[in-house]
Amino acid sequence: MTGLLAIDLFAVVIFALGFLLAFKPGAFRAFRGRERGVSEDVASALRIAGVMAMAFSVMICVFANLIVRYSAASAAAGS
Repeated sequence: MTGLLAIDLFAVVIFALGFLLAFKPGAFRAFRGRERGVSEDVASALRIAGVMAMAFSVMICVFANLIVRYSAASAAAGS
């Protein structure tokens, strides 16, 4: 179960970074020490990357939890 918690924590961190990329690109670039304003091309790329990172983190969480629950259920059933 500690492995599952580590995976879930990793997914939450990826989700938070994806949220920053998608909805706060200026804050993300300022956090990295870059200028505050971004061009529209860079903002679009950051938005796409952020949404993809958020979707990936949700999939990590869902599949990891399903795998652990399925393996625990089959171990309890004795198969």
